[in-house]
Amino acid sequence: MVKSDLKPDPESKPPPLLDKYSRRWLGYGIEFGGVIGLFTWAGYRADDYFGTMPWLTITGMLFAFIGMIYLLYKEISSDPNYKSGSSRGSNNNQE
Repeated sequence: MVKSDLKPDPESKPPPLLDKYSRRWLGYGIEFGGVIGLFTWAGYRADDYFGTMPWLTITGMLFAFIGMIYLLYKEISSDPNYKSGSSRGSNNNQE
């Protein structure tokens, strides 16, 4: 293999790192993990203060999990692309 064969085509554009749809779900995942982590930590600190280990930790984690599932369901159900059954925001009504 010759080094000149490794030159990129100047007319080709690199694909985007993440499209809009992927960034949206990546954001939801980060938010989901962060909220669960925060509520679990708060429950742990409350358990440490009240001496009720592990009940408030578990309660905080479950409260955050159920709340985030509800918010994701609400967000998905309000998405017009999801309701129409289309994938990745594309329109399936092709003629």
